[in-house]
Amino acid sequence: MASDKSAVPPEQLWQEYQKLNQQYIDTTKRIETLKKELDRLSEGNWQQIMVKSLHNIRNEIKTYQMMDNNLTSSNKTLNVEIDNYKKEVDKLAKQRAQLQSKK
Repeated sequence: MASDKSAVPPEQLWQEYQKLNQQYIDTTKRIETLKKELDRLSEGNWQQIMVKSLHNIRNEIKTYQMMDNNLTSSNKTLNVEIDNYKKEVDKLAKQRAQLQSKK
């Protein structure tokens, strides 16, 4: 019978099995820890967390609304100023045209 060169030695297979088994055990422990934490949160604390999160979101929305209102009023003020400057420029242009036509 010819020997298969791609065969893995039993010791290496055993080490790989032990490593994978340990990873499985560690993962299972982590899952159990997370389940316990979820159970603890579901006893009522999660509601407090959600309420706090919603309040934070609401406050952030209000802040952005105030900033938007400030920007809107600033834009309106700037538009009025621009219109006034345009009128002033037009007025000065007419005056200049009149002065040049008199010459």
